[in-house]
Amino acid sequence: MNFTITVDVLNLISIMLSLLTGVLIGYERERSDKPCGVRTMVFIILGATMATIISYKWAGSGYDSIRLASYYIVAIGFVGGGIITRRHGKLEGITTAALLLPLSLIGMLYGMHEYSLAVITSIIAYAVLESKYFYKK
Repeated sequence: MNFTITVDVLNLISIMLSLLTGVLIGYERERSDKPCGVRTMVFIILGATMATIISYKWAGSGYDSIRLASYYIVAIGFVGGGIITRRHGKLEGITTAALLLPLSLIGMLYGMHEYSLAVITSIIAYAVLESKYFYKK
């Protein structure tokens, strides 16, 4: 038997950049002892990238190609709601929950092969997370 495996190089680049971004953001969350570390952030961004790639593949095939990506964003809202907790009378996890939406959108940018915008946005998100060390009480 002869098997042919075709790999779309741009999609492979998208997946690898998503992985790198998820690891970077997730590591920052773990290092800060916050909910949702590397694995969760990688799954969130990879899911968004794959939802976008699949949506592109479905375009023109009779499927409503935008639904998968749009429903993914809705699902992320539910995940974010589950991250927020109250501990000792204080809300925790709000920044991590708020981070899920831009992280998903960054993943979608990777899936659309909009690498420069995705990388710039990733750097900004990481810088905002790291900025807490400059004004911490």
